[in-house]
Amino acid sequence: VMEPAIHYARAGHPLLRRVADEISNLVGVFREAWPTSAPVWLPGGTAPQASELFRNPALADFWDRLLAEAETAGNRAAVIEAARRSFRQGFVAEAVDTFMRDACVLDATGECRRGVLTGDDMATWSATIEAPIEVETHGVTVWKCGPWTQGPVLLQALRLLEQDLPDDLKPTGDGYVHRVIEALKLAFADREAYYGDPDFHDIPMDYLLSGDYAARRRAEIGEAASLDQRPGAVPGFERLADAFIERAARRVATDSGIGTGEPTMAHLVTQDRDTVHIDVIDRWGNAVSATPSGGWLKSNPVVPGLGVPLNTRAQMFWLDEGLPTSLAPGKRPRTTLSPSMARLGDGTRLAFG
Repeated sequence: VMEPAIHYARAGHPLLRRVADEISNLVGVFREAWPTSAPVWLPGGTAPQASELFRNPALADFWDRLLAEAETAGNRAAVIEAARRSFRQGFVAEAVDTFMRDACVLDATGECRRGVLTGDDMATWSATIEAPIEVETHGVTVWKCGPWTQGPVLLQALRLLEQDLPDDLKPTGDGYVHRVIEALKLAFADREAYYGDPDFHDIPMDYLLSGDYAARRRAEIGEAASLDQRPGAVPGFERLADAFIERAARRVATDSGIGTGEPTMAHLVTQDRDTVHIDVIDRWGNAVSATPSGGWLKSNPVVPGLGVPLNTRAQMFWLDEGLPTSLAPGKRPRTTLSPSMARLGDGTRLAFG
């Protein structure tokens, strides 16, 4: 699986114009503030050009070492576990720990700060395998990740639209688009109020996906677009809805929307780019849906010896206390990552996102 990626990291791949433009905009940051990024993104000391072969030998060496250490473990399951262990307790964790302990990094505030992530943090946390959340509607079953992502937003919207889209509505017509947008607004408001890491908080997911709740929320969709943030009423969780409405009002008062203010150097980049998603289906019908977008070259400096920056999804936490999305040790931020799978009525399976 990794060999093609290692090849392109070492031999090079043609650089997309948008990537070349982004690197060019950040040359000053790499040279003056993030010196560990300069050897990777500025080969030979200059910004690479679009379509030029771009190489990342440090990343290739990182992956080669990961494979070399893992492949001695035995069977396939043991190899996978050995690779994971290298991240959590081996040379990867050591590289991160060393960098975070010594580096003082310029951030979006214009100040240099030290990081807080340690090797011990990485050693005591492990990714898990979890059952997805699912909804069946109109003969289609859709699976999404749990409420530590925004995955259930789609499932909530599907519930809201179960009885609100007549067959004669055209998908590109005003009525159809209006209903879909308004349903998504309501679901996203619930995301902001109630979603978070279920290992730390009680998330009312069953209630949010129930038919009775969907019927009440469906009645809130009017003929005109709503510009208000309207989380639904969930018994026992009123405090969270009130807290979100207060946060939303605070953002409006400061002329900033929900989700803005990410702690990156994005203000130095003229082009606005979005997330990364990939779906793969092999010849045997095995499917993978993945949204691996956890950070990018404008959000964190490169870790020496690894050739890549750290994940920066902790930007999704709130500093307000007592919320499902409040910052806490060992907790997963409520991300926007949202891979998806579905099974149609005829048995056809889809991977999308």
